[in-house]
Amino acid sequence: MKNPNSSKKEPKKEYEPDIEIEEDVYGIGGYGKDKVSYKNIVMEQYKKCCEEGSKEMTTGGVIKRIIDGEIVEIMSLDQIEIFSNSVGVLKSILIPSINKHKKIIMKRINSVESEALQNDKKRKETYIKINKWYRNKSDVVNPEGISEAQIYHREYLQMSKEIQKIHQINKLKNHRKLLEVLGILLSHMNYLDEVGGTGF
Repeated sequence: MKNPNSSKKEPKKEYEPDIEIEEDVYGIGGYGKDKVSYKNIVMEQYKKCCEEGSKEMTTGGVIKRIIDGEIVEIMSLDQIEIFSNSVGVLKSILIPSINKHKKIIMKRINSVESEALQNDKKRKETYIKINKWYRNKSDVVNPEGISEAQIYHREYLQMSKEIQKIHQINKLKNHRKLLEVLGILLSHMNYLDEVGGTGF
């Protein structure tokens, strides 16, 4: 005798993909084996800032080192730019937290950013001055037909290089200050109390 239920069809299952989601990058879905939280992302970036900030602060290009008594030229990265970019990314990630804790942190951040703007402004103003000086030199020609701009070309290049060097040093100082301020924010959020759990 046939089972009365055997003729009934089982309800069709919805399609289930064979893909297992490993990460929930922003920590909002609550699924996956290796859920990555906002805190983890922040602390990983903070760790990167500290690592990049502890390296030798070169401005990129060729640097000379004495190895085994001989001068060796080595290509170097612009470590100041790498560090500054790392701190900038950390600030971008922390924007929601900065907005949440405005009363505590915003005044400090505004102060640091004001210094950065002044640094950029000073560099531009100085460049304008030396470029004007250099252009005026090109209008003065000596009896041999050589313009003063040609005579002072090396000095012009050296001054331009010094302006950039001073700007980079100030930029480094500014981003170190910004990292300190962001560290204060992380401390206020109690993120620094459990850094052992981030692999930091």
